[in-house]
Amino acid sequence: MSICSEILKDLRSEQGLTQKELSKKIGITASAIGFLENGQREPMASTLLAYANYFGVSIDYLMGREQDDNGYYQNLPEKKKAPIAERTQLSEIQENFISEFKEFFSEKTFWKYAQLYQAMDRDTRIFALGYLCSYLKNVGMNVDAFLK
Repeated sequence: MSICSEILKDLRSEQGLTQKELSKKIGITASAIGFLENGQREPMASTLLAYANYFGVSIDYLMGREQDDNGYYQNLPEKKKAPIAERTQLSEIQENFISEFKEFFSEKTFWKYAQLYQAMDRDTRIFALGYLCSYLKNVGMNVDAFLK
């Protein structure tokens, strides 16, 4: 078994996911995941990217080239760290929202929640956003302007 296959298996196991559950979340068949984890196949670039995006690690980490899986976002240029909304022209309301939102969440927490959000189905996303808006209202943030 290669280092890469061990890392892929460890990431899945640490999250408590079966191969079938992971396959639904990242769009790769369960049998392909099995072949990768057993070292019977080398992952394609698109597969590595799917794993990296889902687990929030770098492709270098997946390939065993870097030891620290937390270094991914720390090593990105500032411009690439920001969500796309922060790299485009924003209205004053949007900038205020982002500023207030950052006060509540650290960058590492943000990226973990972004991963979770990507893995959710439509109904769960709607529920999560509703819950988030409710929470932000309770802590005194005006979110009504964003709900229109």
